[in-house]
Amino acid sequence: MRKLLVAIAAGTLFVVFALPVAAQEGPPCDPTAHGNSPASGCTVNMHNLSDTFTDVVPCTDPPITAVITLSKGNLVFHTTQLANGTYWATFTQEGSFSAVSAAGVTYDGHFAAWDGEAWNLQNATFTGTFNVTASASDGTRLSAHGLMHLNFDATGTPHTTMHFLC
Repeated sequence: MRKLLVAIAAGTLFVVFALPVAAQEGPPCDPTAHGNSPASGCTVNMHNLSDTFTDVVPCTDPPITAVITLSKGNLVFHTTQLANGTYWATFTQEGSFSAVSAAGVTYDGHFAAWDGEAWNLQNATFTGTFNVTASASDGTRLSAHGLMHLNFDATGTPHTTMHFLC
């Protein structure tokens, strides 16, 4: 049961930290042509991002619900596409966070999330990583690492892998 709760918490954090890019409909910028190249692309840089929300902190025993404040966050998004519909996109988000549990334990640390995806006329692949490290006011340390990979082969069959390590 504990492993299931940790996996659910990890997936939730993975999605929440990736939300600023994932919530967009389409790319957050309009790709423009690169000279005579058949490719077009764009890049977006965002700095000093912040957000506050309530979520589950993974890799604590038992998992705790906490108010999480992200600060000093940075995000880079880039996409490249061809006229035939082939494209590549990636984003990286990182920053500091503080999480305060209902019991009053405060976790201060750093998080980083990365996502990359590629589509061509035959298949598609998506990969994401998530890492968090923190020190708690009670002297404990928190470390969580996640990896998710999903690809669709030429028949449209999905293949997925997810790993989470505390």
